[in-house]
Formats: sequence, structure tokens, C-alpha cells
Amino acid sequence: MLKLERLIQTTDLNPTLNPFFSRSVTFYESFILNDDGTTYRILTSRGQCFTRILDRFGTQIWHATFNFTDNVVDDVDVAGVELALYNSVRIFLQGLPNLRSLSIIISGNQRVDPHNMTENFKQLLKTCPLPPLNHLIFLNMKNVPNPLQTGLLNHYSTHLKTLSFQNNLWRPSFPPDANIIMKESRLEELKAFIYCSPDLLSLQGSSLPLKCLHLRWIQPSDLDMIVGTLATFSNTLRHLKIEFRGAKMHNFEKFTGILNLPHLETIKISALHSHLSNIDFLSGCPALKELEVDMWEPCTKTTNPHVIQFNEHVGLMKHSNIWGILRSLEKIRIGTVTKVNDGGFSNNLGQIWKENRYEYLRP
Repeated sequence: MLKLERLIQTTDLNPTLNPFFSRSVTFYESFILNDDGTTYRILTSRGQCFTRILDRFGTQIWHATFNFTDNVVDDVDVAGVELALYNSVRIFLQGLPNLRSLSIIISGNQRVDPHNMTENFKQLLKTCPLPPLNHLIFLNMKNVPNPLQTGLLNHYSTHLKTLSFQNNLWRPSFPPDANIIMKESRLEELKAFIYCSPDLLSLQGSSLPLKCLHLRWIQPSDLDMIVGTLATFSNTLRHLKIEFRGAKMHNFEKFTGILNLPHLETIKISALHSHLSNIDFLSGCPALKELEVDMWEPCTKTTNPHVIQFNEHVGLMKHSNIWGILRSLEKIRIGTVTKVNDGGFSNNLGQIWKENRYEYLRP
């Protein structure tokens, strides 16, 4: 905070010069009790100082990150905390009219449903809307509750190109009316933590013209639903990254679905907690150019010549039939982790693992 105070107190600084040479700013703050001992505020002396800085230099800032720590007690008026958050962010954004990217990260407690939208919250969005940010194209939201959650999505989704969205303390992660809120969005890239099937259903009903999609924390038990969800973006999707958690070998062995993504060019699959024993679902991606896989060392063999040879070929993929099935494929990268007796690295359980990296170009 000393740097911020010194900046405010500098009287001979030319206001036309930009002290934020990177055109970025990061601000940290916590919720604190008001004098009445029952309600909370965010705009402390730090926040007020920060607001004065934005009044002076905010037009020259393009990238902003707000980190708020929520350490309030459980019996506090939660709605009051959420209103304080909304009003503080609204005041900050008023001083940042040329913002290109915005990250808002909430850490600490999350006591109630962040998607809860009361009548008071709805009225607040009408009477005190967030300021226009016509240049904003990137938005990162982590554990952001309503009314700020809906306010950000509703107010800025029409010109956003990239959205990163996470609610790691609540299920589902997406608000139930996300499709309605973002129905006019032209979003091209989405990074989302998918914790449960309702999140996948939210994406299935979407009309987003996504080119890039990054899904994290996917459960292999939802494989069929994942295929249906990805089909929603079959006309536009070019790049896909998907991370599985808690996977077991049989989840992939029994899976017979096909990813019908005719324009997909790159895919990265992370299944470090599983044996990825079957990648035949990629046969519906004829435009695929790059394949990257991270997984445990596979232990089963593919004998069907019409199925992509993968398991026994991890170290010999140049001999796999994948090059004939995926004729646009140019490059394969594979990373495997295998438990060994010695010579590897130890995890926090004292187990020893060995990493192997393979890279192949079309023969």
C-alpha cells in the first residue's frame, strides 16, 4: 500500500504520463466490519486510495486483477457482503473505461449459493448497473457470487471473446440461467471447471460460437454426456483441451462414443489419474492436426485393425494405424507416468514414478 500512497501524494507527476507501464494493475483487499459490528464493507482506506489512483490514471490501464479475501463469520448478513462486493467493483470499473481484460478472484468462505438472485439484487442491477467497458474482451471469474456474477455476464458478454469461469466451492459451477444471460454472446474461448452433470447440460443448451474450449475436472462417468455437449459446438470448435479426474481404465474401455467435431484441429487430453485405454473416439475428427495426451502408462492392447492402435504403441506410434485413420494428423505428443521401484520421482505418499515423453511427426 505504501507505493499506492506515494503515488497519490506525488504532486509533480505529469498526469499525461502512465505510471503503469505495463498498462496493468492488481489490487488486493479483504472484507471488514463496519462500525455497527454487523455489516461489512470493502472500500477501506486502501480501496479509497486505489479509487483515487484510478480517477487519475485509470484511462491508461488495460488489464486489471481484483483479489478479494472473504474471512467474514458465518452468522453475518451474507447479502450485505455480496452487495458490498458489487458496489466496490462497480466503483473501481468506473475508473477503468478502456479495460481489455478483467480478473476477479474471491478466496475464503462461501456460505451460500453464489447463484442466488434475490429481488433486491435484480433491482440493484437495474438501478446501479456496471459501467460500460466497450473494449473488454477477456473476463476471468473465480468464486464470484451474485449480484456481481450475473452483472458481469449480462453486461459484458456481448463483446467478450474469452471467458474463464470457476466456482470451486459450489455445485453446479454455472448459474442455472447462464444460457439466457449470455444468449447474445459472441464468445470464442471458454475455460470452465466442470464439477457435475448440470454444468454439462448448461453448455449443451448454449449457442456460443466457441472456437476454443478448455474443460477441467471432468468425470469419466460423464463421457457420453461430454460427447453430446461437444457436439453443440461442432460447427465452430477448432481447439479442445479436456482434463479428466478420478478416471479408471474401464471408463474408457467401455466407451464407444465418437467425437463428431469435423473442424477440430488440436486436442489435448489429460488423464493423469487413469489408464487412457481407448482413443477411438477421435475417429470423428478428420481435420485433427495435433494430438497431445498425458496419462498413466497403458496396459492393454488393441487388436481390432479398425480401431485406433494406441495402447501398445505409445512408444511406437509411428507404426500405429492412426495416421491412416486421421489423415490430417501432423504431430502427436504423449506423456506417460509409470510407477517404478527406483529411478523416478517421489510423490507425497512416498511412491516413485517415472515420466516418459514421446513426440511423433507424420511418417
